[in-house]
Amino acid sequence: MTQTDHRGLHLDGANDKAIAIYEDAIAQFQTYSGDPVAAVDEAIREAPDFAMAHILRAYLFITGTDARGLDDIGTSRAALDASPRDTRANMHLAAIDAFLDCEFETALERLEDILILWPHDTVALQTAHLYDFNVGDARSLRDRVARRLSAWTQQDPGYHALVGMHAFGLEECGDYERAEDRGRQALALNGRDCWAQHAVAHVMEMQGRTEDGIAWMTGNQADWATD
Repeated sequence: MTQTDHRGLHLDGANDKAIAIYEDAIAQFQTYSGDPVAAVDEAIREAPDFAMAHILRAYLFITGTDARGLDDIGTSRAALDASPRDTRANMHLAAIDAFLDCEFETALERLEDILILWPHDTVALQTAHLYDFNVGDARSLRDRVARRLSAWTQQDPGYHALVGMHAFGLEECGDYERAEDRGRQALALNGRDCWAQHAVAHVMEMQGRTEDGIAWMTGNQADWATD
């Protein structure tokens, strides 16, 4: 039986229970909530050969930018060698190897190659977006997400995160009115989208709207500050 994620992408080495847990980990990664590492570790215990779970785990430590995570990345990388992998998983493996070699431009190019073929690969998009942020590439923060928008619909799981990332990219490029609008759209879809919350707060900061910013951050504090 062919297994797919909630966006229809093929998954090797998975089962229904592991996929459900994996999707929870992705949702936590997208909203900056909970403990996505603990969730993906649970998915791996349920399905030890689940390639995309090992890939997600590696990216969680890569995007964490803490050198103490290198051993964990290595553990996930080694597990991938023993896991069944399709073309997409092999392309992710090549991106992980580039990150491990500190070849960040190459890693981002490889993630973009994945997104050209599979625009619904939210793990690739989330990882690339965070590294566009880490390297200070404002244009890519906006445009890498924008290139995927036409492939998605509001009904696709995780669509709010796409809109929230687009909001932050618009803000970083100085398009404040559109950024605020997109951030509010994302939060209307998922009130716990911390990246969208962050994008709108940035707009208010950049426009000197101090009172608006205070009201914005305190008005829904339970949604973004609980975990």
